Amino acid sequence: MLQDETHLLWYSGKKERRLSLDSVTKILIGQRTVNFERQPLPEKECQSFSLIYADGERSLDLICKDKVQAETWCTGLRALISSSNHLRILKSRKGVKSCVNSPAGYTRRKHELGIVLEEPIEISQVRSLCASPSRSLVRCLSKRLPYSSNIVCSSEPRIADPAIHDDFIEKKGDASLITEYQTSFPSGSTSQSQPFPPTKCDDVLKDILIWGEGIEGGYLGGAVDKMGNRYCARTDSLLPKLLESTENLDIKNISFGGKHAALVTRQGEVFCWGHEKGGRLGHKVDIDVFYPKIVETLNGVHVDSVACGECSTSALTHSGELYTWGVNCVGGDLLENSGNRNKWWPQKISGPLNGIYVSSVTCGEWHTAIVSSSGQLFTYGQGTFGVLGHGNLLSASQPKEVEYLKGLWVKSVACGPWHMAAVVDIKFHASNPNSSGGKLFTWGDGDKGKLGHLDQGRKTLPTCVARLMHYDFVQVSCGRMLTVGLMNTGKVCTIGTAANVQLGDPQARDKSITIIEGKLKGEFVMGVSSGSYHTAVLTSRGKVFTWGKGENGQLGLGDTEDRNSPTLVEALRERQVESVICASNYTAAICVHKSIFSTHQSSCSGCRIVFRFTRKKYNCYNCGFVFCRVCCNKKVINASLAPNNNKHHRVCSSCYAKLMK
Repeated sequence: MLQDETHLLWYSGKKERRLSLDSVTKILIGQRTVNFERQPLPEKECQSFSLIYADGERSLDLICKDKVQAETWCTGLRALISSSNHLRILKSRKGVKSCVNSPAGYTRRKHELGIVLEEPIEISQVRSLCASPSRSLVRCLSKRLPYSSNIVCSSEPRIADPAIHDDFIEKKGDASLITEYQTSFPSGSTSQSQPFPPTKCDDVLKDILIWGEGIEGGYLGGAVDKMGNRYCARTDSLLPKLLESTENLDIKNISFGGKHAALVTRQGEVFCWGHEKGGRLGHKVDIDVFYPKIVETLNGVHVDSVACGECSTSALTHSGELYTWGVNCVGGDLLENSGNRNKWWPQKISGPLNGIYVSSVTCGEWHTAIVSSSGQLFTYGQGTFGVLGHGNLLSASQPKEVEYLKGLWVKSVACGPWHMAAVVDIKFHASNPNSSGGKLFTWGDGDKGKLGHLDQGRKTLPTCVARLMHYDFVQVSCGRMLTVGLMNTGKVCTIGTAANVQLGDPQARDKSITIIEGKLKGEFVMGVSSGSYHTAVLTSRGKVFTWGKGENGQLGLGDTEDRNSPTLVEALRERQVESVICASNYTAAICVHKSIFSTHQSSCSGCRIVFRFTRKKYNCYNCGFVFCRVCCNKKVINASLAPNNNKHHRVCSSCYAKLMK
């Protein structure tokens, strides 16, 4: 930004370019211009915006280093453009003075902002947008924002500058166009109505909302009431409900098996809970656990992610090592200390994975897939229907590389009960491992057409889906009789049977490949996940859509009806959803924590009785929720929100029961 705040300056190669803010007519958030459709890269959506100028005929497309930086620049530029347009209108009218330069305006700025505006502000020489000093933008915000309606300044105190990546620059007239990936936003939408898409917020607390089969009073949904008593009945939850047992954990990611779950905190700790069977919880004892309990054997190991199978659990560490536990999790000869008892707690896998950095792990019901940082695919477990991809029906007790994909780059893999799917870059070049998209390969049980091949027989080797060769994929997910693929254009395709209306299109033929539109038309899908017979997707606008079987409320729509096309989950409209995860007959969403202000809460979080003049509010110093005196009459010294851990502070009955265990 130039010192007079009238022009943007940047360098394209060695050539200096400028754009007058007076010529800018619109700011578009995200990647919605024609130029952005040439090089798809969905993960940069929230960091991008475009300045439309020359009467809408040209655009300057920019990519910032993160979402906060993009928001800051958009807010500042909107203020400058709005103020510039306002001043131009005022100056065109005779006898009208500028409200910005008037004594009243000067006094207002000085009073509201608490700064001395007449003092000179030193601004170093600007060489490019990347080197632009943040103080210039601070001055822009402080001087312009009080007079720009509908502009809200970001509460983030740190202001950074957007970086233009030379790799994505190409010339078009006087503008440098930075293109990243294709979107499908409606052309009629405006930047004011278009919110920033969801992004990973690594520095805020997360909530887990869960719905579906047996969640109310079940093993996963919290089988303990406010008084610490165990529920006996298990009922389906038809709407998303907060998983209260995780509200005190700093959640990073979560995975679900059939009747157990595992999560990882940002501190690298692993918590498991649910129905114990064969050691899949990793707690060394054959006892069900109704709330997240830390896996003590992994103390000192920093875990990045977890994956749950039917009777096993796997954990991937920050250093690329893999730990597993549970029934038939791995052959005894692979474990550092072999023996049948090792399945009851985590054991590190050695053998074929020695010296290999594991980047991801995925579990099916009875098999596991591992992807290395160099794009290699390893599988092990039961080999029924050739699901392991080794060219036979044999089982494998230890990870074995899928030879058929050697030399190719496996980017994503998903496990169904008896089939697998992978996104494979068949044109991989070592100098560009981050190229966008790949081709879809499937193998294993081909019943009901879920592999997408012309014949419905089983495939014992990974086979490219020929009918989808002209599409590039970025993610894949497998249901029981379904395969769901996410294209780099934000479109979703489903492959398999039309039973349980799981293809997402009421006109879809059985055993067909369907590209879904309906309510997803005009949306850019960022992530997909499928359960046994239902699917959920998350769009760039933060919306969650579900479809398929709804018998147990797994669609989160408040009923048990099936849906034959994508339907918006209205209950999540006010939440900032980061990811959505489908298990067999239930679904979960990880959302940014939503604070509840005590001044806005009208009833007790425990007994639900409305607060009155004589019925006062008390905060629990552990969970932070508001209770009446009866429901919050216990005191402990180790409450998580207590300002002084050496003193007793009031907590609710539920937190008291947890803290006293």
